[in-house]
Amino acid sequence: MEERGISLGKFSSVYYSHVNDKEIAKILEKNWRHFITYGTAGTSMRKEILRSWLRCRENFVDPYKGYNNKILSHDELKDRYHDVQEMINVAKPVMRSLYNSIKGSGYMITINHKDGIIMELLGDMSIRRLAESLDVVPGASCDENMVGTTAPGISLKEEIPVRVDYKEHYCEIFHYLSCSAAPIFDPEGRLFGCLVLSSTYDKAHPHTLGLVMAAAKNIEGEICYRALHNKLKKTYHYIDTISNAMSKGMISINSQGEIMHINRQCADMLGTSIYECKGAPISKVINNAETLTGLLVKNQKINDRELTLVTKKGKTRVNTNITVLEDESEDTVNYIVTFKEIEKMPGTANKKAALTASYTFDDL
Repeated sequence: MEERGISLGKFSSVYYSHVNDKEIAKILEKNWRHFITYGTAGTSMRKEILRSWLRCRENFVDPYKGYNNKILSHDELKDRYHDVQEMINVAKPVMRSLYNSIKGSGYMITINHKDGIIMELLGDMSIRRLAESLDVVPGASCDENMVGTTAPGISLKEEIPVRVDYKEHYCEIFHYLSCSAAPIFDPEGRLFGCLVLSSTYDKAHPHTLGLVMAAAKNIEGEICYRALHNKLKKTYHYIDTISNAMSKGMISINSQGEIMHINRQCADMLGTSIYECKGAPISKVINNAETLTGLLVKNQKINDRELTLVTKKGKTRVNTNITVLEDESEDTVNYIVTFKEIEKMPGTANKKAALTASYTFDDL
């Protein structure tokens, strides 16, 4: 559909900078009135807006009302926090940082749960008062079935970043707003919620969608980092528990000869402590470290090699196994070494029995 030679389709990516332009405003108003009256729209509408309007019509949303008639109580909202506490904790500093950069410009920032509930709200007093008059408050929902077409409603429904201006809102009470929203996903790619930046349409800026998309990505990145960090902590704790449950001494050494990990059994065997060992060169705990490092540089798996180690406790005869771990992506080599102390027993049979490993690292 053309209006004075201008097609909104032509301006789909840039017309936001002219949201107050009378020609554009007239086209948006004409589109809305035509759809409300006849249920159809011309080609000048953005597809995501039209899809939302069609859903609103199918769900009998009243375009002349659209108030949120169900707002969670304080206790209900508090209970909801349990599901999204991590997202909120990550989002708050990002929201504050974003708000500080636009403070005084008449903007409001909200973060919504995946079901549309507003969890947190931050913004200038002028836009907050307007939002309160429209029941846009923590505990309220932006679900299309209640409030019609809004940026958070579309963003959560279609899982896309989107901006909704002026009379692109389905319900008349929101016609004076401009909203940009971007979805937030968890590390598994599941929808967590969305971040929303809102103002009155006369104060809309062409870069608000880009700002909110960047902020949402920051939140996603931090959530991903925390999830990975927690997973690594659990994995390390698991491995540490297993290594300390072993009857053998186990030590992990990198290619620079530094101790990366050591279990209690090995630390006791060498007459030292786990705390003293971590990050220290192997020569700090084994006086004749070349006895061991001479085997490591061969980069070969070694089973049941008898060594005599000189430690703080004196000389200790051990049965040694070495496993080589190569990381081709980082071009590094690490070594897992296990020691089993050889009991001081006379006789060839007993010596042979002492040298026999109860299990190897591969078995573990």
